Amino acid sequence: MFKERGLEIKRTDFRPEALPLHSSMNFRLIDEHGRQLELERNLARLRAEYGGAARSAFQAIAQDAMESELSPPVRQTLEGHSQKTSQDKTTPVPGRQVEQGGYRTWEFGELPETLEIQKGNKTLFGYPALVDRVDFCDLEVFDDLEEARKFHWQGLRRLFALSNKETLKALQKQLPGVREIGLLFINIGSIDQLIEQILNLSIERAFMADPLPINAEQFNERVQHGKPRLALIAQEVARHTLAALQAYADLQKKLPQAKAVSAAAYADIQSQLQQLIFEKFVAEISYEQLVHIPRYLKAVAMRIEKLRSNLARDIQCQKDWESVARPWQKLIQGHKTSSVYHLSEDQGLRDFRWQLEELRVALYAQELKTPTPMSLKRLEKVLASLR
Repeated sequence: MFKERGLEIKRTDFRPEALPLHSSMNFRLIDEHGRQLELERNLARLRAEYGGAARSAFQAIAQDAMESELSPPVRQTLEGHSQKTSQDKTTPVPGRQVEQGGYRTWEFGELPETLEIQKGNKTLFGYPALVDRVDFCDLEVFDDLEEARKFHWQGLRRLFALSNKETLKALQKQLPGVREIGLLFINIGSIDQLIEQILNLSIERAFMADPLPINAEQFNERVQHGKPRLALIAQEVARHTLAALQAYADLQKKLPQAKAVSAAAYADIQSQLQQLIFEKFVAEISYEQLVHIPRYLKAVAMRIEKLRSNLARDIQCQKDWESVARPWQKLIQGHKTSSVYHLSEDQGLRDFRWQLEELRVALYAQELKTPTPMSLKRLEKVLASLR
């Protein structure tokens, strides 16, 4: 259509609620014998009404599969640890009843990503994952691959943490600048939670490079290889965290100046800062981008310094930036997430978020330079490909 008529058609141009009923798909909900339980055009309503029951039924089937289809070492440790930890307090995930494991290290066999489950003439697929219970981990089977991967990442990280318990305990007090980090973060969030974020990121960088381990041998190799580096990595993460918080504190002193000159610029800066420094910024911003936060904040400071002398230019720069930022924001509105940092299924949309940050540097503080050439035209082309 664009080539023939010059019209650009976007997903946001279509409103599903405005379509006639016959244009919507009908979804049939059937039981294991093929009997129809419900007929509904609204898939979200079906999931909301029957999702809990479906998960419970799946977990009951998955329990049998765990006992019959996983490798014997997994079954044996599942049974043994289930009995051994029956007295342990756990925090169950709603709708899941798979046996508890109580693992504090990799004491089970190879863990497959996918489990084929045969039920009558139907083939179901389950996804085994480690689940973090703070003091230990459990093995569970999920019916959703993305959910399983999310839980498994957290569970595997906990297993590495338990294997490095003494090192992490010492690091909590030995991180460089820990006192300054606490003072700078006190009005943003919990310092204990921030230290935990720093240590979690350090564990990920020390032990959890792709591909993730799938058996005890690979897990133990990662522990041996990463253990000598863990303290150095944690110190590095702490230094970048401190640099970001110091730049943020310095910037706070300049904000009244921006507010006095331009309410629009001040509001835009405040919105930007809320996306850079917040309660879980170390946990949710990747390490690769965390190291750039001080530069982004310095660019904001330079923008404020130039504001009074050339307000017209600032207005134009903001208009240019919004011309690509707003369409991107519309694109992410359709995703089921409260944060752009949780866009697991679309790497392009996540990357664009940081390209927008680099565009701010190019527009307001060219002196700081960007890692790759950055311009409005460049981002317009990237945006067109995302659409």
